[in-house]
Amino acid sequence: MYVLLDDQKTHRQLWFTDPVRVLIHRAGEPVGPLFEAIEKAQSEGLWVAGIFHYEFGASLEPKLGDIVAAGVETVRLGVFEAPCDHPPANLLYRAAPPEVSLSPDWTQDDYVARFEAVQRHLRAGDAYQVN
Repeated sequence: MYVLLDDQKTHRQLWFTDPVRVLIHRAGEPVGPLFEAIEKAQSEGLWVAGIFHYEFGASLEPKLGDIVAAGVETVRLGVFEAPCDHPPANLLYRAAPPEVSLSPDWTQDDYVARFEAVQRHLRAGDAYQVN
């Protein structure tokens, strides 16, 4: 796992590689332990960087819980000793580009069910926008 934070204004980049541990949250799990783990890492002087997926929002609002299937990864954060100000050599010098295979995670039926759930929440006033 690696994370790049790129500040376009200052032209500063922070690279995070080789996490000490990885924090993962999945839909349907309580969020308290995630935030406690983040606070613990910060109190130990460690850095936390990664991604909160849009779907994590449903974990913060119980009315939106049915939008994301239980078990779907919504957060992946690395806990790092410190950032580096240059990219790791193995990311710069690859013999070939990485192989990427794209395929949808949802079936048409999954999409329709989720779309209808979003529509219900919008009509009920539980949300004004869902990404």
